[in-house]
Amino acid sequence: MSELRFVIHNRTRMPVIGDEASYLAGPDQTPWPAVWEDRENEVVLKYDKEDSPKLHQQFISATGEILTLVTSTLKPSGKSGLLWLELTRGIVDRLRNRVAAWEVNGFQPSASLAERVEHCAQAFCQAVSVRGDVAACETLCISTIDTSLEVIDQAMEEYLVWCSTRETAEDSMSKTLRGAWLGPSELTQPERMDDLSKILNTVAISVSWRKIQPTPEEWDWSSLDEQLAKANAYDWNVMLGPLLQFDRAWLPDWIVESSSDFDEVRTAVQKFIIQVVKRCASEVDLCLLANRINRGGDTGWPAASRLQLIVDAAIGLRRVTDQLPFIVGVTQPFSECHVIEEEYPVFQIADGLLRSNIDLAGFALEIEFGTEPGQSWPRDACQLMDRIGQWGMFGLPMVVVTSQGDPLEEDAMSGSATALLRDFPLWLRQLDNNPGVHAVFWSNLPKPNQDQEEMAEPTALSIAMDWIRDGFGLSR
Repeated sequence: MSELRFVIHNRTRMPVIGDEASYLAGPDQTPWPAVWEDRENEVVLKYDKEDSPKLHQQFISATGEILTLVTSTLKPSGKSGLLWLELTRGIVDRLRNRVAAWEVNGFQPSASLAERVEHCAQAFCQAVSVRGDVAACETLCISTIDTSLEVIDQAMEEYLVWCSTRETAEDSMSKTLRGAWLGPSELTQPERMDDLSKILNTVAISVSWRKIQPTPEEWDWSSLDEQLAKANAYDWNVMLGPLLQFDRAWLPDWIVESSSDFDEVRTAVQKFIIQVVKRCASEVDLCLLANRINRGGDTGWPAASRLQLIVDAAIGLRRVTDQLPFIVGVTQPFSECHVIEEEYPVFQIADGLLRSNIDLAGFALEIEFGTEPGQSWPRDACQLMDRIGQWGMFGLPMVVVTSQGDPLEEDAMSGSATALLRDFPLWLRQLDNNPGVHAVFWSNLPKPNQDQEEMAEPTALSIAMDWIRDGFGLSR
């Protein structure tokens, strides 16, 4: 068994250490099982692997956000390292390497940016030089991390501006589809639909198997038919789905009750998919065939069984039409779910689908920022860019499904810290600039606040809409 030891005295900005806020991961970023021993001024991690991992650790930024820092590669030894120093090494290395990679492609940082990058590097070296004084070293490290986060944002801003200057006027226009899931109540509100049509060009319509087929012999299409008719009344692209999701809230009771007979479930899934596609294919442009495929939900079906159902669903869809493109979705593409779940890593599941030779058009990556179960931990812009790039190596278009919590609410780890991304419009600009990202969907667009409808104060909905406008360069 391998062991890592870290000294930490100052926990003001890192109040939680352990499985709820930390994990070790290998090169594919899949969390490793580890035993945490939190002692006075020391943390000990034991894990059953011989490789060298990186440590992902939540902390509270100077501006109050809960963000995830990542160390550089750690080599197990009998000596204790300084936790703050290793986290500083990680973020400074990430900043310098990212800017250097851009420079290879012709990017020239401003004098201000180059100076600040060098300042971060020198500050880290100074922290190393005073490591014998733990208090002084930790103070310098925390300050360097705060500065590095600011510089990462500045670097990403400059890089995106540089990218835009290389494009023609035609190329610079956003070609990314912008969408959101809209339900029956929203589709019947003309004013809200008119407002959303100014910032969105795509609508997603959910499919509830539970409502459509409450019994094996009973089919009710009324709600879905109405939603599709209203959505198609606007000049929008329409995505249908998910058609398949592995949780009891979506599945009919009779499927859950028969889950022990998996052959019966397979037959029912394919029949349902065939009926939905027969009815709706001509009215939609894209299908989200299955979502959150890396989470078993509460069905108890293992990953291999879920993959089989997705293949069955794809075969059923193609029996009806060879024209409708379909994608499948994963949640938490950074693999945070594996901190508490030991199953196939998300990359293995994605690769398994590709090896099944289904006619997959792309992946949907669900990235809902937050620290609650099922959410993606907020990270700096370089980490986000790197992870999207890793998913791009599959060579398929990506649809990013993203959101974050109510910007008007406080939450989480410290009572005053928030799990919001530091700059959500910057994140959207990153996605819009990525040629592998073909669409961005807002997963939970806030509802209008009727009490504040006539008030000057911003609402969660108005803030979200402004984020989208700023992220995609839309006029207000």
